[in-house]
Amino acid sequence: ADNWSPFTPPAESFGRFGWAGVLRASSLLFFAYIGFDAVTTAAKESLHPARDLPRAMLGSLAICAAVYCSVAATMTGLVPYPLLAAPDPLAVAADAAGLA
Repeated sequence: ADNWSPFTPPAESFGRFGWAGVLRASSLLFFAYIGFDAVTTAAKESLHPARDLPRAMLGSLAICAAVYCSVAATMTGLVPYPLLAAPDPLAVAADAAGLA
């Protein structure tokens, strides 16, 4: 929990940490979720598309968001956030946990 203080670190430059960095990251994640339109291509396969498609899209979005948030919380709990600005942040966190 020591790595989470301050929760939003001060900005180093525009878009790097701080609230501008939070907005930049959330805009990148928004475009990552556009891939969920692949679920709608399965509409012809379902018996009740008006009922099933919204459930499938919201369910898959909720699962992916929960997995993303839990991985991010685990990584920032293991390693201070400046060390995660590497090309392989999952490997950095795994090294810190002794898994590599």
